[in-house]
Amino acid sequence: MRVHCPFCSNTVEWDGDESVHLENCPKCGKRLTFLSETATYSPKELQPLGHFQLLLHVGTGHFGEVFKALDTQLGRVVALKVPRSNQMDDATREWFLREARAAAKLRHPNIIAVHEVGMVDGRPYIAADFIDGPTLAECLASRRLSLCEAAEICAQVADALEHAHQAGVVHRDLKPANILLDSTGRPYVTDFGIAKQDSAESTVTAEGVILGTPAYMSPEQACGGSRHADSRSDVFSLGVVLYELLTGSLPFQGSSWQSLFDEIQHREPIAPRRFDRRIPRDLETICLTAIAKQPERRYASAKAMAEDLRRFLNGKPILARRVGRLAKTCRWLRCNPLSAVAAAIVGLFALGVMFWGYERWQSSQASLQRICLETVPSGAKVTFFPLDEETWEPLPDQGIGPSVSPLVNFLKGGDYLIVAYLDDGRFHEVFRHVPTDETESSGASVHRQWSWEGGSVILPKINIPPLHATVGMAYVPGGETIDLASLHSGGMPIRRRIPAFFVDPTELTVGQVVAKGKGNRFTGCLEGALKNEDALVCLTFNEAVALAEERGKRLPSIAEYELLAHHLSKSRQADHSEQAAISEWEFGPAGADCGDRLDVDPRQPIFGLYSNVAEWTLSRMMLPEVVNVRLEGKPRRGRIVFGGSPEILARQSKISITKNITPSRVVVDDVTRKPGLGLRCVRSVRPRVHPEDFYTVVSP
Repeated sequence: MRVHCPFCSNTVEWDGDESVHLENCPKCGKRLTFLSETATYSPKELQPLGHFQLLLHVGTGHFGEVFKALDTQLGRVVALKVPRSNQMDDATREWFLREARAAAKLRHPNIIAVHEVGMVDGRPYIAADFIDGPTLAECLASRRLSLCEAAEICAQVADALEHAHQAGVVHRDLKPANILLDSTGRPYVTDFGIAKQDSAESTVTAEGVILGTPAYMSPEQACGGSRHADSRSDVFSLGVVLYELLTGSLPFQGSSWQSLFDEIQHREPIAPRRFDRRIPRDLETICLTAIAKQPERRYASAKAMAEDLRRFLNGKPILARRVGRLAKTCRWLRCNPLSAVAAAIVGLFALGVMFWGYERWQSSQASLQRICLETVPSGAKVTFFPLDEETWEPLPDQGIGPSVSPLVNFLKGGDYLIVAYLDDGRFHEVFRHVPTDETESSGASVHRQWSWEGGSVILPKINIPPLHATVGMAYVPGGETIDLASLHSGGMPIRRRIPAFFVDPTELTVGQVVAKGKGNRFTGCLEGALKNEDALVCLTFNEAVALAEERGKRLPSIAEYELLAHHLSKSRQADHSEQAAISEWEFGPAGADCGDRLDVDPRQPIFGLYSNVAEWTLSRMMLPEVVNVRLEGKPRRGRIVFGGSPEILARQSKISITKNITPSRVVVDDVTRKPGLGLRCVRSVRPRVHPEDFYTVVSP
């Protein structure tokens, strides 16, 4: 049997022992007591129940088992709830059927509709909508929702609660386990088993009875006032759900029933932004307003909460106001009178200094920008990875998302790798910059462009290429390399494991850029070389990034270039061709074998790794002292160019290269354009959305 923990709503498997069975919830660690039922309805085979054919056991509710079933009369799939025990007295049967009475009064797109109530062989049943999807609790266990997803789900649930409240029904047990999500992410409120109905509640709930799941109860429910719980109790529970979606934690977590109830009634919750500074203040204000201790301080209705959530989603000012310091202090004094006296005597001055310092610290933090982004086609999942300011390497453990496009998200100013991917296997990896404020100027290249609209940053659309984007590219197996920068610094060598990727077999040529009308907006950057289609493309870094994105690819990192060099070195050792290195630098046509041919992909050799032009990489490092320029007091950083030297960049033909000694890496400014500086593109084998999809350090 699956039982929900009353503290955190986690699903706990119970072995059905007939005796009292004690164990700890694996999620929150609280001690639970499970009491056996007299007769559990769990047929050995899924047999017909009246005109319903049981198809699958779905779960366990307050008073019964839930099955996926086929209504053989109407030919539709329903969720069928039947009581566990067939020996039901009148009171128990009343509790079981009251859910149907409550839900039958409601018709709303976000509420599970009840279709039928009946009796078979003395056993009552309820037939309702079947939603083929997880509960919100199960979704939370598998991934963290984005801020906008959390706000949208809670807004729709608030709409459903408002409809129920207008019909005189108060849910009283709202929690993630009672919210189902369909395949589109649409929420549905279910389980009205302990709902309060104005017309009959006085005969059901006695004064002092505690109803609901403790962790999501309102203070008036926790003190035994379930009979008097109104719509604002449901607002409180929805506020707790929103708090959990934003922080991944519950606002009240007492170690026992009594301590939990004391926290709900007397302790103020930790502000969500103390868990995650990326949570916008307006969203935090909505959450804290919903879970205010006094009902009159909460939203007056679920509709008011839904409207504020949508104001936030649309970038408009919300109506709820943050609780000021004076109000917070008064609340604390009321809940802790003795401690307040002592704190007032010895700590008033220190408290003022702390608040002053906290405000200064807050003002120093970079604000989050509300960004809007679309993909073509729409509906793609999108994950944002901040780029390290010094190296421009993605930070895989700080991924934000996924969200579904078109999307709205809140990001700190800076550079990001954005991975957009569809369920059919298509994906793209692009780079975008989020400005810190409206004074920052937009650039000419796509990854440095943005516009402002109504206080939101509008980023350029991401065009996801077709599946055949890798046609003509060579497959490069993954492997381990030594980070050359760690060797040059004199420290211990660092070994890195780089995943496999695809690479263009040659440097990009003018003919490839202008083929079939592609890349026409780059023709003005090619300095009159359009007449020679075999000429190699020489662009600045920003132009190269934009051209790679238009071709459905990206520039390589220095780690990926070092993996290519590692494969070439192993290839030479295997066929004893160490002496086959370039004896004089070659500036031949693309695809010529100048002694640096690599055959890791038998279908497509790779040419020109060390001959022809040097090539751009995405990676950054500090510019050499001779060209170092300080920007706002900090040393300026440039891009690492692979297989280059000042002579090669200037296309000086007489360069002696012996054996396996290859041209050194150089660092140049982003705006550098040289006749000996070109590019080739790469593409990941699959969308990089998990930390293991990026390179990892094997050993220090």
